[in-house]
Amino acid sequence: MKRKIRVKTRLKLFRNGKLVLDCTKRKNSQILLQLEHVPHDKSYVRVDYPGVGWNDSFHENDESLKMALSSYLEKSLLDFAGIKGESK
Repeated sequence: MKRKIRVKTRLKLFRNGKLVLDCTKRKNSQILLQLEHVPHDKSYVRVDYPGVGWNDSFHENDESLKMALSSYLEKSLLDFAGIKGESK
């Protein structure tokens, strides 16, 4: 049986310059839940595409992080990486 290739998303949240959360998730909805529940003032997101590479960025607000995350998980980018949109 062939193993599914999945995107991994790593989220780091900072408050007053200190790390308050460091987690890796496979589902975008879980990342968004963490953003809502953990108080923070800065964030870092990294999306790993197995065997291809990654995208990462730092953000000062949640809206810019959500925009970056949606662009990192865009269907055309996932198709290029050989992943069929299983990160949702």
